[in-house]
Amino acid sequence: MPTNIGSKQAFEALIQQPGKVVAVDFWAPWCGPCKALAPILEKVSVAIGSKGEIAKVNVDDFSDIAKEYGINSIPTVIYFRAGKEVHRATGIEPEATIIGHFDRF
Repeated sequence: MPTNIGSKQAFEALIQQPGKVVAVDFWAPWCGPCKALAPILEKVSVAIGSKGEIAKVNVDDFSDIAKEYGINSIPTVIYFRAGKEVHRATGIEPEATIIGHFDRF
């Protein structure tokens, strides 16, 4: 299951994990496409097992994080490895494509 980020500190700690790809979904509860992406990310979370992690940042609650990463539209998923952004996708991607990002990085 994706992890819901509860603080800026938790976000920073999560994306800094060594040896793991962390995908962060920037979303909002009022966003229709975000709601459509959620079950896809849940399936991906199970499929990737320990090779990666998925987290969710509610842009309404953490607008400072969204601003820092230049989030202008949602859903946007940013993939991090050891704290560095390695890929960014805006909109809904198929499950297989998202899993492929974890394999690639």
